[in-house]
Amino acid sequence: MTNIRKRNVLYILHTAQIGGAAKSFFLFLQQIDTSSFNPIIWVGDDGPFAESFRIKGFKVYVGGIASFENTTHFQVNFSIDSVYMIFRFIINIIPTIIKMVTIIRREKIDLVHINSSTPLLCGFISKLMKVKLIWHVREVFPDNGLKNIQTRIIQYCSDAIIAISERVKKDFTKNQKIHVIYNPIDIAFHDKQFDSFAIKKEMNINPDVKIVGIVGQVLRVRGHFILLEAARTVINKKDDVIFIVVGESPRGEKSKLKKIMKDLLIFICHKDFMKDDERLRVLINKYQLEKQFIMLGYRREVDRLISIMDIVVCPNIAEEAFGRVMYEAGSQRKAIITSNLESFLETINDCVNGKLVEPNNPRELADAIIQILSDDKNAQLMGENLFRIVKERCEKKGQAISIMQLYNGFAY
Repeated sequence: MTNIRKRNVLYILHTAQIGGAAKSFFLFLQQIDTSSFNPIIWVGDDGPFAESFRIKGFKVYVGGIASFENTTHFQVNFSIDSVYMIFRFIINIIPTIIKMVTIIRREKIDLVHINSSTPLLCGFISKLMKVKLIWHVREVFPDNGLKNIQTRIIQYCSDAIIAISERVKKDFTKNQKIHVIYNPIDIAFHDKQFDSFAIKKEMNINPDVKIVGIVGQVLRVRGHFILLEAARTVINKKDDVIFIVVGESPRGEKSKLKKIMKDLLIFICHKDFMKDDERLRVLINKYQLEKQFIMLGYRREVDRLISIMDIVVCPNIAEEAFGRVMYEAGSQRKAIITSNLESFLETINDCVNGKLVEPNNPRELADAIIQILSDDKNAQLMGENLFRIVKERCEKKGQAISIMQLYNGFAY
């Protein structure tokens, strides 16, 4: 019997920030068949995320990866981070080429799996070195000139493309390379019993109040400021509700060069580049809502916090690629309100498994919150209906099997 050599797979993660893409990748890696595939991981920055892979016994390379972001979040939230990202991309071009060529040769890489759309240079290197490439696209691209360039590069360089939703797939021309595989959710982890009374007591929250929550990075496109305006209306009509914000704005890496660039731009533009969470706190204080609109910052125990929420809100003003918070809330059978955007319409059927509202409309959002808080039975029914969809689409073992089937379909 012929022994089949394990395939060496290089996974490229351009950032060490723990967001939805990182969570999804980590869940997948926990399910990979290590008797058939040998994962080697290249992370853009060192830190807890990279260390978590080392603890699992995977070989990890760390170093700057030239990546360029052309997403809705980048377009709307242009800031010092965006300027620094462009500069960092330029200075990392040569180091990226050297490092990737070295890793591919040293580790005898059979397959490259890029975990986001941003490391375009890595795609070209893989193509030139004739190494099979899977490109995992987890972003929605804004409709600008760069979109066509970026999607064409991804399609040209890759042997297969994984889109995490039908909405993401829509950005690409139709071809057999593209496969829709939804992000994995650890349903068993989220769908468990929590002691809501104890959690509220721990947080000094009255056990009788209703809680409306928003989870994820604090970014203008995620609708935090819309929710704050809606909260003012809700609080004026109901005195038994509070709002909690779980998450913070991306901080990026600490760099002296970045600080110099920030100071220079402030001097030239006479503009203060505040983070969105800082701006949100200013408004909360201005409206004197510190006790009713609570910012918790970054928290690891997101599942515990979702468990005490009566409603989870995703009031985006721009498209999401997947909407991980929506699915995690659904795995706990929570009532959810989302914006009436194409990416959410893929999952949410209005008043059946969630409530849809027009984006950038605080009044409509406030009305939806009040409506759901006033009808516990319907809120529970919508949560149950959403749970069924989450279980059908996102069971983590099934997602891993689908990806490994793509791996096995290549002739190495």
